[in-house]
Amino acid sequence: MNLKKKIRPIKNTAGFNSVKKIITVITILLVPILIFFFRWQPLRVSSTAQQDAIPIISGDPKNTTEIILGENSYQVSWIKVEEIDKISLTANFTEKETARNFYSEHKCKFLTSAGFYTKDNQPLGLFITGGKVIREKVVNNLIPEIFYLTEDYQYDISESLPNGRIKYAIQLGPLLINNRQPRKLAIRSDEPARRIILAIGTKREIYLSAVYDKEENFQGPTLTDLPKVLMEFQKKAKINLQTAVNLDGGSASAFIKDDLSLEELTSVGSFFCITD
Repeated sequence: MNLKKKIRPIKNTAGFNSVKKIITVITILLVPILIFFFRWQPLRVSSTAQQDAIPIISGDPKNTTEIILGENSYQVSWIKVEEIDKISLTANFTEKETARNFYSEHKCKFLTSAGFYTKDNQPLGLFITGGKVIREKVVNNLIPEIFYLTEDYQYDISESLPNGRIKYAIQLGPLLINNRQPRKLAIRSDEPARRIILAIGTKREIYLSAVYDKEENFQGPTLTDLPKVLMEFQKKAKINLQTAVNLDGGSASAFIKDDLSLEELTSVGSFFCITD
C-alpha cells in the first residue's frame, strides 16, 4: 500500500521577522514626525467659518459699554446718525454680498444689518428702497412696526406710512421701547442671540446699536430681556430713547464701524449704510 506523504511548506520565518522589525522601526521614527507636523500646521478654515469668531476690536471701541443683567454681562455698542441724508437702506436678499465687502465697496462709515427675510430670499415684510417697493406691508404680530424715511427726510417708527413719497421703509419688530417705557414681551421659543436695534431719541436723534456677548459674539440677550438691557444702557450712556425696535440679529446680523467689526455667519438680508 503506497502512502502519500503530506509535504508541508516551510515558512521563511526569518525573512518575515526581518520585515516586521523594519516596519516597526519605520513606525517608531515616523510617528513623532507626523505628530509634530500636524501639531504645528495652521488650521485652515473656510471664509464662512472665519466669521464665527470673536469680534474684531481695536482697543476699547468708542461708544461701547458693559451692561449687567442678573448673572449675564453684555456689551452694547452704538452709533448716532448725525445726518439723516447720509443713511441708506439696500437689499441684499439675492445678492448675498458679505457685510465686510459691502462696507468697503460702498464706502460706509458705519454699517449694520437691517430687516428680516424669508427662506426664499424675500423681505419678511414691507421693504422700500430708493422709492421702489420690493414688498408691501404684511400682517405679522412679530414685526408690526415700520421705520420710514420720506423724500423730504421726515422719519419715524410707526405702524403705518405717512402720506407723501417714501424713500426708504422697512417692516421691523418687535417694539422694545415705546414712549420711553420698556415693553413687556412674551416671545415663543425665545433664545439668546446677538441683537441689533434701531432707536429714536427724545430729541429725534437716530441710534443704531448692537447688544452681544464679548466672548461669544453671536450670543446676547433674549428678546424678552432686551428692553431691560436698553433701559440700563440709557442710564450708563446718558441717552434718552423715545422709541426702539428690533432689527435682524443672531447669525444673520452685522455691525461694523472703524473700531469694531461684528460680522455675519449667514447672509444678511439688507443693510443700513451710513456714509460721510
